[in-house]
Amino acid sequence: MIVDVTDDCARLALDIVGETLIGGTFGACSYDDNGNRLTQSMLHLTRETFTAKNHEKQIDMNGRHQLDFIDNLIQHRWATSDRTLDFADTKLILFAGSETTATAMALTLLTLAYRNDIQIQLREQLYGLSTFEIIQNSLLDSFIHEILRFWAIAPFITRRSTRDLTCQNSSGRTLLIPNNTDIDILVWSIHRSPLYYIRVDELNITRTYSNKRSYLPFSTGSRMCPGMEFAITELKIIVALLLEQIEFEPLVSISPLDCSQFLSEQQFHIDWYHAVIHTKEHVCLKIRPRLPVFSK
Repeated sequence: MIVDVTDDCARLALDIVGETLIGGTFGACSYDDNGNRLTQSMLHLTRETFTAKNHEKQIDMNGRHQLDFIDNLIQHRWATSDRTLDFADTKLILFAGSETTATAMALTLLTLAYRNDIQIQLREQLYGLSTFEIIQNSLLDSFIHEILRFWAIAPFITRRSTRDLTCQNSSGRTLLIPNNTDIDILVWSIHRSPLYYIRVDELNITRTYSNKRSYLPFSTGSRMCPGMEFAITELKIIVALLLEQIEFEPLVSISPLDCSQFLSEQQFHIDWYHAVIHTKEHVCLKIRPRLPVFSK
């Protein structure tokens, strides 16, 4: 069957962030009268993994009940001079936890469909592993890291200078950056720069990332994305669970030699306000339920 994974991933990401960060589902995966099987399957496979701690009253080592992410944020605000969690804060949490992840999910599935060699490798390595083993798997970790380089979901980072600064460009010219200036760091250009990477337009899961300054999917420093570990873990578990249940295929057959070029030529819209990319067209793929495997 053919499915629109862009729509499916958007609904799944919204429900996951609702259950894990706020403590309640938005029902995004349940409104479809036609019973979208992929969406329901993805939510079913991920819900227990991400929400078990939210549905049980767990006590930490100090005897205190664990709180949802947003509860911790409210407590932090109450302990500071700013004692309100306004609409903009809540909107940011929901957006950061769902919109960027939805795009990453859809592009990850697109990559697996057109790189069947990677899909097969991952399925063989991840079959039968526990959740902890999945998260620790080195091949899956390398795959997710390369996905986040190849598809720079947040294509730029904006920072504001807090004092007058001077720096030199590549030609040696001194530049003055005045206080209170917005500075855009073009992550997409850095991730595709031959100064830092060999064969930048090739998706290579054996690639290493020794220079942290040239790998910025979640920014860096004290203001890097606080949801980094959550997002990476989410992607890993979704990939592992889906590969166990489903095989992904492209709508049009392309030779293995042309797959990297096809992927690198995908077109996007940039949401400059929220700093995220969206595919120009919805990602649609063929899927096939996998036959049960009774022995490894």
